[in-house]
Amino acid sequence: MKKIYSTQSMRFSKAFFMISLITIAAIIGLGIRDYSNRLSGTRLHLESSFEATTQKMSKILVTPLWNLEIKRLKNIAQAEIIAGKYIDRIVIHENTIDTSSPVVICISKDSSGQLINCQGKPSDRFILKSQKLVWIDIPIGQLDIYFSQSTVDQETRAILKDVLMKRAILIMIFIAGLYLAIRSLRGASGVIKS
Repeated sequence: MKKIYSTQSMRFSKAFFMISLITIAAIIGLGIRDYSNRLSGTRLHLESSFEATTQKMSKILVTPLWNLEIKRLKNIAQAEIIAGKYIDRIVIHENTIDTSSPVVICISKDSSGQLINCQGKPSDRFILKSQKLVWIDIPIGQLDIYFSQSTVDQETRAILKDVLMKRAILIMIFIAGLYLAIRSLRGASGVIKS
């Protein structure tokens, strides 16, 4: 009788182990799917947000650029950088007859978040969105907005951390439940034996 009990016990243990592995694999698989969905949703949202910001700015800047209101251009660019979490730099170019595009305004954030006048491209990785500035049908300049890739990367890392934490908690709850179930089954088998 003892041999039958140990064979049944081994089958039960193997079945429990397989169910545990399948459940943990399912939790991890759903976590990967969740991360992928959230990441693609965030990227689509950011891309449309960057595009909307560029379009909005290109409409706002046309009149001050046409009138060469440098102070107003600078104020608009500064306000947008302060309001925009992802914006690292705004550059406004003026079209000229000789096809060169001198920079009218170049505003950026330094490492402490203070606004500064700048030159050239940012040293960090960036996402560039450009838009021609057109007065009626006359091209008068170009807007370049540099969005910080490092800020976008922080956002994706936060999503990954959130998904990992949730899956770790689920696995811990599952393991705790499994432990309690095994203990209660062992206790029940002890009662049956006696």
